Amino acid sequence: QNHDLLAAIDQHLNAWLEESGSYYYTISTKWAEGEVVYRVPNAVYWGLGVFGLVVLMAAAMILLLRRQVRIRTAHLEKTLTSLNESEQRYKMISSVTSDYLFASHLDDQGRLTLDWTAGAFEEITGYTPEDYIAHGGWRAALHPDDLTQDERDLENLNLNQPVVTEIRTITKDGRVVWVRVSAQPVVDEHSGELTGIYGAVQDITGRKQAEQVLQQYNERLEQEVEARTRDLQDAQEALVRQEKLATLGQLAGSVGHELRNPLSA
Repeated sequence: QNHDLLAAIDQHLNAWLEESGSYYYTISTKWAEGEVVYRVPNAVYWGLGVFGLVVLMAAAMILLLRRQVRIRTAHLEKTLTSLNESEQRYKMISSVTSDYLFASHLDDQGRLTLDWTAGAFEEITGYTPEDYIAHGGWRAALHPDDLTQDERDLENLNLNQPVVTEIRTITKDGRVVWVRVSAQPVVDEHSGELTGIYGAVQDITGRKQAEQVLQQYNERLEQEVEARTRDLQDAQEALVRQEKLATLGQLAGSVGHELRNPLSA
């Protein structure tokens, strides 16, 4: 049976070899000619070329981005250094100035709340910003006689008008300090309502004290001038009275003489 099976297979293979269109004939012919050569489709080459180009472009982009990152990093480091130097200079200036800057905002109850300060804030008020807020802020530190002036200033700020005012505040240790406040309103772009204030405060106590001394001197000088003027007026009136009396005396003497010695005809 095996012999018959093998004979049948050989018969079929021989038949396929005689058919030029069969797969067996094609494979046998290629094996007989030598090594089988496989051709890679052109699309594969195109794909590899495109992939290589993409890799090259990606590498170029990475190198460009790294360069830009280095440049930006160097620029940011330089800017940060400049800002640190500016901050140091500002701190040095602030430590010797008699002014301070401030920014505040209106809370939900419409009260001004201090956001930050810079400069001689503690030197002028005697408070740290935290203690100042806990004490009640700006209104709580105002002199009672200047509360009305502060209300008028706030009305102008609500009208989006800048304010320059001179007002008295009371320091933590109870001293009265005159300050000149330059305030700028911050308003909401949509509603136009006041949302905060920023500005500068200058200690003008020395100038106010000098003005007070000068005013007292002027008042005293005016009083002395008025007193001297009254003395001169009194002296002049006395002199006029004396002259009048002397004139009357001369007139009376002349009349008496005429009465005693009538004129002869």
